[in-house]
Order: sequence, then structure tokens, then C-alpha cells
Amino acid sequence: MMASHERERRPLLEVKGLTKTFPSTVALSNVDFTLYGGDVHVLVGENGAGKSTLIKLITGVYRKDAGTIRSMAWRSTLTARATPRNSASAPSIRKST
Repeated sequence: MMASHERERRPLLEVKGLTKTFPSTVALSNVDFTLYGGDVHVLVGENGAGKSTLIKLITGVYRKDAGTIRSMAWRSTLTARATPRNSASAPSIRKST
């Protein structure tokens, strides 16, 4: 049975089905997790496990291929082109001709 304060907790960040591929590489496949305030969170893994890719997807640097990212810290569900409030826009990369 959950304590009353546990039932009232709302996630600060919720990720469901997050997927990102690069040419010939699946960086993240169907990632799900929920983060609550007041807890300690650690992101660990081997080189190439997708840690940096995950953070870049959450912050809007990369566009996701699938999934949802919801954050109480930002106004609404992040889309592929949205960036968090009070932050710089995601970098724009242009191909030189």
C-alpha cells in the first residue's frame, strides 16, 4: 500500500518509448523511465550505450524518432523542435555547399 504522499507525487520527467537511430545505428530503442523530485538519479553505462544521446533528446538538441518526453519543468510535452524554457535554442547545423 502506498503512503498518501507517494500517491500525490507527480513525475518531474517521464519518458516513454523513446527511440533514436542514426544511419546504420540504433542509439536508443523504446526507452521508458520516470524521474521524481527528491530522489537521486544516476545515468551510467558503457561507452556507446546512449547516455549522451538520451540527454540530447531530452534537452532538444536531437530530434527523436519515436516516443514522448514530458516534463513538469517545461511548459508542455517536448516535441522534436521544442526547447526548454529559459534555454538557448538547439544548435542549427547547416551543410556547407
